[in-house]
Amino acid sequence: VTPTFLDSPLKMSSVLALGGGEYSVLRNVAHSPTTTVMEVKGADGFVYALKRIKVPGMLWQSDFPRNLRNLDREVRSLKALQWASSVIVRHVDCWLEADFNFACIVMEWLPVTLKATLDARIRDAEGPVSPDLVCTFMAQLSVGLA
Repeated sequence: VTPTFLDSPLKMSSVLALGGGEYSVLRNVAHSPTTTVMEVKGADGFVYALKRIKVPGMLWQSDFPRNLRNLDREVRSLKALQWASSVIVRHVDCWLEADFNFACIVMEWLPVTLKATLDARIRDAEGPVSPDLVCTFMAQLSVGLA
């Protein structure tokens, strides 16, 4: 049984690695001062997005609790929205590393972004996006934010 952190869905990892070696990094996708998103391959052979978040922040006493609450809220939201997997990325796994410096969230990998899709449409001279397609995008976004 993997211990959890308080009553959060976050598990504690006893290994200071990506899920104790369950995921291998294929490439870095995005990076900010607090977060790195990587394309990873799971032990099951599927490709996922792994979001590695720096938890402590600049001021340990104020930033750590706030960042942990935000992380917990993100994971709970993803878990609660599993029913909407056609419009929201599917949550796969999450853990808090044993040194409390990083938390990781593993999600479904989406190889194409909405921006890339719209840019390709313009590049391929398919014209502007139809109002029906815009309505579909907005409906999906609304479901995701509800």
